[in-house]
Amino acid sequence: MQDLTTRSVMVFSPNYLPMGRINLRRALVLPITGKAHLDYGQQPQGWVLTSVTRQIYVPQYIRLTLTQVEHLWKIPSVNRRGVHIWKKLVTACQRCNQVKGNRTLDEARLTLSH
Repeated sequence: MQDLTTRSVMVFSPNYLPMGRINLRRALVLPITGKAHLDYGQQPQGWVLTSVTRQIYVPQYIRLTLTQVEHLWKIPSVNRRGVHIWKKLVTACQRCNQVKGNRTLDEARLTLSH
């Protein structure tokens, strides 16, 4: 008998771009809540989970139905390659950066120190 707890399902975005792998439990919950479609493909492969009252087929691939997926973007590091003009580079401590917020230096009543 297969140990189904170690199995994972490939998740694709609505555009069929690969996003990652999830465990079988999560793969069962997403289609039930309407957040994913079961994607059987041309050769259905997957697993049959049996309960007391029913059998549930879980394919190896599912596709999310969500149209708006939250992405976590990595903040690029500052290095010589990424900074072409060093005169335009400004750094600030966390406290000063929070004071400035989404305002210009004049609007926040701050000045640059050299």
